[in-house]
Amino acid sequence: LNENSSSCVFRLEYGNFSYYLGGDISGTWSRKKNNHWNDVQSQVAKVIGTVDVAVADHHGYRDSMNDNLLKALNANAIVLPVWDLYHPHPNAMKRIIDNGVTEVFPAGMTAENLAKLRDKGLADVIRPDGHIVVRVFNGGKKYQIFVLNDRSLDYEIIYKSKVFKAKGNK
Repeated sequence: LNENSSSCVFRLEYGNFSYYLGGDISGTWSRKKNNHWNDVQSQVAKVIGTVDVAVADHHGYRDSMNDNLLKALNANAIVLPVWDLYHPHPNAMKRIIDNGVTEVFPAGMTAENLAKLRDKGLADVIRPDGHIVVRVFNGGKKYQIFVLNDRSLDYEIIYKSKVFKAKGNK
């Protein structure tokens, strides 16, 4: 076992808005003994419910964001805390896209990985890299996502999403 399987999973709700953070939990499955520790995501999927915004588990690595979890979350947007060449992994990005996520917000994506994802046709939903801010309007009925320039002390806005209607807590 490793400490990733013991990550804390967190769901935040404010009004109708909900946000998911699952740390580094994994979603892989195999016939190996004690594999249930490797597929924590499928267990979380049974209880988490739908959310508006989700942070990709384990930086979008190949063992993250399995179909069970993505279907349960049904998120409009995914935030990707990435920092190396394998974040996000093409397999995870394909699952994210195949499950209908329309906007992916990376923080720290390498140019090499973005190019690799573009070559595989997996970058259309990826927004500009930067500091990600999710602004939830008073009462939690609407939200909007901003990308700020994290290479400047002015943190100017370089991208803003449409205003989303929050789904409600299900």
